[in-house]
Amino acid sequence: MKNNLKKKLSLFLAVAACISCMGMTVFATTRYDVDVSNGDEYSNKAVKDDGETNYYVTPTSRYGTIYTRSICRFSGNPAFNRLLSAGAYPYSTDVYPTEEYWLQGYSQTAGWYLKGRYTP
Repeated sequence: MKNNLKKKLSLFLAVAACISCMGMTVFATTRYDVDVSNGDEYSNKAVKDDGETNYYVTPTSRYGTIYTRSICRFSGNPAFNRLLSAGAYPYSTDVYPTEEYWLQGYSQTAGWYLKGRYTP
Protein backbone atom coordinates (compact mmCIF):
# COMPACT_ATOMS: atom_id res chain seq x y z
CA MET A 1 0.00 0.00 0.00
CA LYS A 2 2.79 2.44 0.91
CA ASN A 3 4.62 1.70 -2.37
CA ASN A 4 1.48 2.57 -4.36
CA LEU A 5 1.13 5.84 -2.49
CA LYS A 6 4.80 6.68 -3.06
CA LYS A 7 4.46 5.97 -6.80
CA LYS A 8 1.35 8.15 -7.09
CA LEU A 9 2.98 10.97 -5.13
CA SER A 10 6.12 10.76 -7.28
CA LEU A 11 4.03 10.83 -10.47
CA PHE A 12 2.05 13.81 -9.18
CA LEU A 13 5.24 15.74 -8.35
CA ALA A 14 6.75 14.96 -11.75
CA VAL A 15 3.63 16.20 -13.56
CA ALA A 16 3.54 19.34 -11.39
CA ALA A 17 7.20 20.04 -12.20
CA CYS A 18 6.55 19.67 -15.95
CA ILE A 19 3.57 22.02 -15.81
CA SER A 20 5.60 24.59 -13.87
CA CYS A 21 8.40 24.45 -16.45
CA MET A 22 5.94 24.98 -19.29
CA GLY A 23 4.55 28.02 -17.50
CA MET A 24 7.99 29.57 -17.14
CA THR A 25 8.66 29.13 -20.86
CA VAL A 26 5.48 31.00 -21.72
CA PHE A 27 6.39 33.78 -19.27
CA ALA A 28 9.71 34.38 -21.05
CA THR A 29 7.87 35.37 -24.24
CA THR A 30 5.21 37.61 -22.73
CA ARG A 31 3.51 39.86 -25.24
CA TYR A 32 1.27 42.80 -24.46
CA ASP A 33 -1.55 44.45 -26.36
CA VAL A 34 -0.58 47.86 -27.65
CA ASP A 35 -2.82 50.71 -28.79
CA VAL A 36 -1.05 54.00 -29.47
CA SER A 37 -2.15 56.96 -31.54
CA ASN A 38 -1.81 60.71 -31.97
CA GLY A 39 -2.34 62.22 -28.51
CA ASP A 40 -1.80 58.86 -26.76
CA GLU A 41 1.72 57.90 -27.88
CA TYR A 42 2.63 55.57 -24.99
CA SER A 43 1.56 51.99 -24.34
CA ASN A 44 0.99 50.55 -20.87
CA LYS A 45 4.13 49.55 -19.01
CA ALA A 46 5.37 45.97 -19.42
CA VAL A 47 8.14 44.03 -17.68
CA LYS A 48 11.07 42.89 -19.85
CA ASP A 49 11.74 39.21 -19.12
CA ASP A 50 15.25 38.85 -20.56
CA GLY A 51 18.36 40.65 -21.75
CA GLU A 52 17.65 40.36 -25.47
CA THR A 53 18.69 43.47 -27.39
CA ASN A 54 15.56 43.64 -29.58
CA TYR A 55 11.93 44.46 -28.92
CA TYR A 56 9.12 43.08 -31.05
CA VAL A 57 6.08 44.75 -32.56
CA THR A 58 3.35 42.87 -34.41
CA PRO A 59 0.84 45.31 -35.89
CA THR A 60 -2.71 44.06 -36.38
CA SER A 61 -3.95 47.44 -37.58
CA ARG A 62 -2.15 50.71 -38.35
CA TYR A 63 -2.30 53.91 -40.33
CA GLY A 64 0.54 56.21 -41.34
CA THR A 65 4.32 56.06 -41.41
CA ILE A 66 5.03 55.11 -37.80
CA TYR A 67 8.22 55.16 -35.78
CA THR A 68 8.51 53.30 -32.47
CA ARG A 69 10.92 52.95 -29.58
CA SER A 70 10.90 50.87 -26.42
CA ILE A 71 11.69 52.96 -23.35
CA CYS A 72 12.83 52.09 -19.84
CA ARG A 73 13.30 54.60 -17.02
CA PHE A 74 17.07 53.97 -17.31
CA SER A 75 17.30 54.13 -21.11
CA GLY A 76 17.64 57.87 -21.54
CA ASN A 77 16.52 58.97 -24.99
CA PRO A 78 16.67 55.96 -27.35
CA ALA A 79 16.39 56.36 -31.11
CA PHE A 80 13.16 55.70 -32.99
CA ASN A 81 12.88 52.76 -35.44
CA ARG A 82 10.67 52.98 -38.51
CA LEU A 83 7.92 50.38 -38.20
CA LEU A 84 7.91 48.52 -41.51
CA SER A 85 6.08 45.32 -40.55
CA ALA A 86 5.96 42.72 -37.80
CA GLY A 87 9.43 42.03 -36.52
CA ALA A 88 12.35 42.68 -34.24
CA TYR A 89 13.62 46.21 -33.68
CA PRO A 90 16.93 47.01 -31.93
CA TYR A 91 17.29 48.95 -28.72
CA SER A 92 19.69 51.83 -29.21
CA THR A 93 20.63 51.89 -25.51
CA ASP A 94 21.53 49.36 -22.83
CA VAL A 95 18.91 46.75 -21.94
CA TYR A 96 17.70 46.22 -18.36
CA PRO A 97 16.00 42.83 -17.72
CA THR A 98 13.15 42.74 -15.17
CA GLU A 99 12.52 46.48 -15.54
CA GLU A 100 9.35 48.09 -16.87
CA TYR A 101 9.33 49.21 -20.49
CA TRP A 102 6.73 50.90 -22.62
CA LEU A 103 6.35 51.44 -26.34
CA GLN A 104 6.23 54.96 -27.72
CA GLY A 105 4.87 55.64 -31.18
CA TYR A 106 5.44 58.70 -33.33
CA SER A 107 4.28 59.85 -36.75
CA GLN A 108 3.81 63.03 -38.73
CA THR A 109 0.76 61.51 -40.44
CA ALA A 110 -2.47 63.11 -39.21
CA GLY A 111 -4.73 60.52 -37.59
CA TRP A 112 -2.00 57.88 -37.23
CA TYR A 113 -2.52 54.86 -35.00
CA LEU A 114 -0.98 51.48 -34.20
CA LYS A 115 -2.73 48.48 -32.69
CA GLY A 116 -1.15 45.11 -32.15
CA ARG A 117 1.24 43.21 -29.89
CA TYR A 118 4.42 44.39 -28.17
CA THR A 119 7.16 42.33 -26.53
CA PRO A 120 9.77 44.41 -24.70
